[in-house]
Amino acid sequence: MSAESVLGTLRARKTLAEINLIRNAVATTEKIYSSTYEFIQPGLTEQQVGEFMWAQMNDLGVTEAWERSGCPTINAGPDSPVGHSGPSSRKIERGKILHFDFGVKQDGYCSDIQRVVYFLAPGQSRPPEPVKHGFDTIVKAIHASAAAMKPGVKGREIDAIARGIVTGAGYPEYKYGTGHHLGRTTHEAPGC
Repeated sequence: MSAESVLGTLRARKTLAEINLIRNAVATTEKIYSSTYEFIQPGLTEQQVGEFMWAQMNDLGVTEAWERSGCPTINAGPDSPVGHSGPSSRKIERGKILHFDFGVKQDGYCSDIQRVVYFLAPGQSRPPEPVKHGFDTIVKAIHASAAAMKPGVKGREIDAIARGIVTGAGYPEYKYGTGHHLGRTTHEAPGC
């Protein structure tokens, strides 16, 4: 008989020590992102950015949160594959979005944070409306989801809030859940 439901419920609850270990991994991830934002520029390849991020992980004594082939995920522009594909030789271009999906494993616990950067095209003083609309929609979904997170609220209820905001803004239904548990792996406690 499988113990998955018992273990999933147990791993979904974190001790204060575990929460602090996850927070430390998140802080390290944010530190790497901050340095990466200063490094990136149009003309660099996804691979060059990935190598920069791996060098920072090595310097900080941490590893990627999931397989090296897909972490960090760096997608330069709309022709990039969706999901954990790993960096390619595709170059960063002005007028295009640069998407990251990245996390570290530190002291046995993981982080997993996505970020998006937009490089203004020549003559632009701000991102075009479709980019701004997408960004504003995601920010609204994140804020509403965070406000609803309280003890006893199930992850699927939080997902429904975010999903409703995104689809209500005119975007199609997406196949990924909003957030997930973190701990010793980046995807703990499935089905919550």
